[in-house]
Amino acid sequence: MKKIIYLLLLPQLFLAQIGINTSSPTSTLDVNGNLRVRTIPQGNSNDYYLTTDQNGNIQKVISTTSKFGGELSWNGTTNMTNLSPNQVSDVYFVDQSHNLTLPTPSSAFKGKTLRFYVYGGGINFTINGIAPPAYAGAPSGWSYNGSTLNIQGSNNRFQFIDFVCDGTSWWPDNKD
Repeated sequence: MKKIIYLLLLPQLFLAQIGINTSSPTSTLDVNGNLRVRTIPQGNSNDYYLTTDQNGNIQKVISTTSKFGGELSWNGTTNMTNLSPNQVSDVYFVDQSHNLTLPTPSSAFKGKTLRFYVYGGGINFTINGIAPPAYAGAPSGWSYNGSTLNIQGSNNRFQFIDFVCDGTSWWPDNKD
């Protein structure tokens, strides 16, 4: 009879969830607090990144070839309004049509330059959150409407477009 009881309970050991600093674990190992891993083995060419979702769940993500900046998707929209300086790259790659909202300017961004490299076909790049220009001139294909800048046309391909923050506003570097 003892053997039958052990056999019935044995699978429960393998299906158990362990909680550290929690009385109701939601995964095989549920840690409520800081985590320290003392030894991590070396990876190989098929490495993964460990990331967390907004609920703190750890996930593996296939690694990709890294560039020195982010890539803004073709015909996409990117809202950087709530990002902090350590969450933005120095250079972004823009292909064709994209609508972008710059981070909210603050003293933390003072002196920060965000650079966008425009490549691809007939560009249609809209940037929201800039300071209105102080003068009437603008390069060909650039048009301002309040705090929005629109850059269009093939003549604006294959170039860098910079925005500099003075702590209160983002200013386009619109040298021709």
